[in-house]
Amino acid sequence: MVIAAVENWWDKYQVTLGEIEKEEEEVNRELGEMLKGLGYEF
Repeated sequence: MVIAAVENWWDKYQVTLGEIEKEEEEVNRELGEMLKGLGYEF
């Protein structure tokens, strides 16, 4: 029963490191654009 639950969670929630990094880059880019639009430069 425990193994089946873990396998179910794995199938439902698995995310690769590459996917996380890609999303992080996109969020950072969007945040940078928003801050630049507000006049912040860094």
